[in-house]
Amino acid sequence: TQYQLGGVSGSWTNYSSAFTVSSNTTVYYRYNDGTNAGSYASKGISNIDKTIPTVSTALNSSSVTTKGFTLNVGVTDAASGLGKIVWYYKLSSATNYTSVEEVYTALNGATAGTKTAITKSKAFNNLTSGTYNTYVVVYDVAGNSVESPKVNVTLETVATASAATAT
Repeated sequence: TQYQLGGVSGSWTNYSSAFTVSSNTTVYYRYNDGTNAGSYASKGISNIDKTIPTVSTALNSSSVTTKGFTLNVGVTDAASGLGKIVWYYKLSSATNYTSVEEVYTALNGATAGTKTAITKSKAFNNLTSGTYNTYVVVYDVAGNSVESPKVNVTLETVATASAATAT
């Protein structure tokens, strides 16, 4: 048995063990019964995703208080879909980032993630006052990733008064 990637012209490779197909293509097989009678078969491969996800809405903050904030990011991956987001934050004076991982669909699995544009949010609470450096890394199900630009979030120094109605 022999195989060839992408077409039936050119040289054929003898099949002796498993081989890796690293891009979408058609694999052609030919086999012979030993008396010059043989046949061709083919299999189209179209599920190899090498495209990084897209940050479709820039990382931004909302619900900023004296003790926390919420990060929001819009993501899109039309090929294998959203796999996970790792949220990073640190007080600007700190050396290391803290990370929080949220898995939406198992990476490198048989199940595709959400393939349409979607906004994800993550709340961070009980923080020390100051300015925080934040960013996210978005992964698709195939494991491709993209890092957002860093965004600084400064916690409020005075609690915002909420409106109250006297009865």
